[in-house]
Amino acid sequence: MFLVIVNKALKSRGRRFPAKKPGLGIRTSLVAYLAMPISAFAICPDLKPYYQTPDQIQWPGDAVLNQLTLMMPECLESAEYFALLGAAQLNSGLTPEALESLERALLLDPDNGAARIDYAQALYIAGQLFPALEINQSLLDRPDLPSNLQGILQARGKEWKRQTRSKGLFAELAAGYDNNLNGAPSKSDFTLTLSGEPISFELSPDFQPLSGPYVNLQLAGYYRKLDSQHSQNVQFGLRSRQSEESSNELLQFDWRYTFLLPVRKQQWELSAGTSHLLFGGNPLYSVTEGRIRYRFRDLGCNPHYELAAQHQLYHGQSSMTGIESSVIGGVDCARGNQRFGIQAGPLNNSALKTRLGGDRQGWKVRMNWQLQVGADLVTAQLGYASLYDKSGYSSLLENNARRDVHTTSAQIQYSHQLQSDLSLIINLNHQGQDSNIGPFESDSTAFEVGIRLNL
Repeated sequence: MFLVIVNKALKSRGRRFPAKKPGLGIRTSLVAYLAMPISAFAICPDLKPYYQTPDQIQWPGDAVLNQLTLMMPECLESAEYFALLGAAQLNSGLTPEALESLERALLLDPDNGAARIDYAQALYIAGQLFPALEINQSLLDRPDLPSNLQGILQARGKEWKRQTRSKGLFAELAAGYDNNLNGAPSKSDFTLTLSGEPISFELSPDFQPLSGPYVNLQLAGYYRKLDSQHSQNVQFGLRSRQSEESSNELLQFDWRYTFLLPVRKQQWELSAGTSHLLFGGNPLYSVTEGRIRYRFRDLGCNPHYELAAQHQLYHGQSSMTGIESSVIGGVDCARGNQRFGIQAGPLNNSALKTRLGGDRQGWKVRMNWQLQVGADLVTAQLGYASLYDKSGYSSLLENNARRDVHTTSAQIQYSHQLQSDLSLIINLNHQGQDSNIGPFESDSTAFEVGIRLNL
């Protein structure tokens, strides 16, 4: 890509500028080279005609590439030839072939600066950002680098380095309707057991499900930092839901830090974060979580295993506070314009204080699916969890039966890009909870339409 300019600059000075040691991630196959008979080596033709400026020859072009390819039997020992061939292949979009030709040029002549410049470009196009940055910087460190190349290499090095840092911020405004704004039980009448006798009573209307419209405002963002050996990611989100009744207003804040460490074809992911929820202006709960995940990255479907622990603090009801741990296994797959995955495993919730029902055990499963079609994106998440208490919940309810709770959730979102930084969003959320003890049965469905703006 830069070879024509480079060779004109270098030839005008009558020499190549020296390169450092060739061991910069160079990989190549010498099978074809070693298999050639001695008689095949001939004098390589003069390559000067190919050092003309791009407007004097058809560059890039199949004609130039075909001419160079035909010369290969005569130029198997010419680093200059393979550097030129690699540049032609790179300009024609043949990145794997260009990498092989440029690596061979550097094996034959480690001092070939022109090959190094195009080799860094080929590595970058192939997705090997940090080796490309390393080679580009090694070129800039040469005291005898031609002055007309200094600016070119500095500009592309700055652009590549900018890609090791990324950040994003978006705001979302939506209006919707929820059939259970206050998260109340779905039943309005219950039966208590007093002195062995069943007594029925009905919940006050204040504690029954309240439906109505709401406005949802969300602000979220991330910062990602890539290094040669690892990467780091910080995410945060702030959500506020306003309704006609201030007692049903909701405010939630979340953040998470993730450290990713690739190891060969696997990857370790260590993350930690917190979530805080206020309901009706009062703190409801705070969750602090830590997670370790081991992921395989070399397959079309990537299996992963995870250990996680949560400290769940309920403000105002400290007896409910506990630590929930889980062991999860799953797989994520990508097929064309679709992504899908599933994860499942057992979980345990240990009480930190004496609480009704004691410790809890169970399991959970979660599935996700994503489809991208042009400017339209559809995502779906389905979840199911089952938890049961180890001891009876209360002698007043169902004769001190052990509570058994089953929770289902579904989240579906449709997004349509209106402009580069503006999207239409439609959300449908449902959460249902069944239990053998009436007060723990609930049902909530919300539908909303809004816009998302990338800031």
